[in-house]
Amino acid sequence: ITDGTHKTPNYLDTGITFISAKNIVNGKLDFSDVKYISEQEYVEIQKRCQTEKGDILLSKSGSLGSPVIVKTEEKIGLFESLAVIKYDRSKLLPEFLCGQLKADRIQKQFKEGTKGVAIKHLHLGVIANIDIIVPPLELQNQFVTFVEQTDKSKLAITGKLQYYKELISRLFE
Repeated sequence: ITDGTHKTPNYLDTGITFISAKNIVNGKLDFSDVKYISEQEYVEIQKRCQTEKGDILLSKSGSLGSPVIVKTEEKIGLFESLAVIKYDRSKLLPEFLCGQLKADRIQKQFKEGTKGVAIKHLHLGVIANIDIIVPPLELQNQFVTFVEQTDKSKLAITGKLQYYKELISRLFE
């Protein structure tokens, strides 16, 4: 577990994508508002904090404890507000680990471990000491399948709800 650079880089108009905790939106990486850095600064950041597809990013400030799976192979530089969680991929599925990090019992551990008065920060030591479970991969796969099906159901229900809201608003026009 490491975090991004603690030094504000020199931003460019184009270059390598540089993100912070603000780029985790609704459980996904949002690249609509990013900054860019040079290849040289990226290489320096990678010495401290290598990021690759399948890693888990976790917000350390702002919306504390928000996890997301890196799903791109593009180069990404990170600011200190994001931690990179590396894990044994032969024992944990990223979707299972990410789901577990969202669970109330883990979020409680994060909340209890925050430091700071005005601006709360989650320290790497707290993240390293969280109590996660590692069930057999077969059970993790069952969990992932269940979550995917639930998400599809939520999407369908949300669409129907929006449709009915529009119908009701038309009735009262």
